[in-house]
Amino acid sequence: MAPPATPTDLPGVILAGGLSRRMGADKATTMLAGLTLLDHVANRLSPQVGNLVVNSNDPTLNTHLPRIGDTITGYAGPLAGIASAMEFARQVTSSSHVLVAPIDTPFLPADLAQRLLSVTADEKTVVLARSLGRVHPVVGLWPVALKEPIEHWLGQPDNRKLMLFLQDQPCIEVEFQAIETTYGPLDPFFNVNSPDDLARAEIYLKALPHDIQ
Repeated sequence: MAPPATPTDLPGVILAGGLSRRMGADKATTMLAGLTLLDHVANRLSPQVGNLVVNSNDPTLNTHLPRIGDTITGYAGPLAGIASAMEFARQVTSSSHVLVAPIDTPFLPADLAQRLLSVTADEKTVVLARSLGRVHPVVGLWPVALKEPIEHWLGQPDNRKLMLFLQDQPCIEVEFQAIETTYGPLDPFFNVNSPDDLARAEIYLKALPHDIQ
């Protein structure tokens, strides 16, 4: 069994390979309070991991982070990005898991990695974040050992749904509480999927307690 990862050697990957249909623009470059969504997520995750990259198939993406593309051709959904994250993790560390999070979650907890790593899990168990009664399959620790099973799964054109793949995998869920703001409770995994969501995120950002902004 690989040694357990710590926040200093844990690899992290921001998933930015979505098509952004509801947003109508590339989420990676969408601005929120003077920063791109990518910058917001990177600022949240950088202190929690040893190596951080962005998974994007856009070679023109303007970012200070290293970029990794999907190794699976065609748009195969988030599982393709997660498989690429696992390949990256294998190249930079001996960690059994890689931390993944999507581009559209600008309020990620500052203790996300610490909380997920605190769960006793073997090298084949997925550790996922959960909040307000909902599990977040693209926010969590994914075992790098699942790279080949994912690629085999995606080899069948009808296999794209991430939750179906997870049905046959051992999973542990870690509960995160809502953040209290002057605007009301905020899901720490709030998704910015549309212009309306972006407007709400602007309000929440101003309403956050100063110590966690």
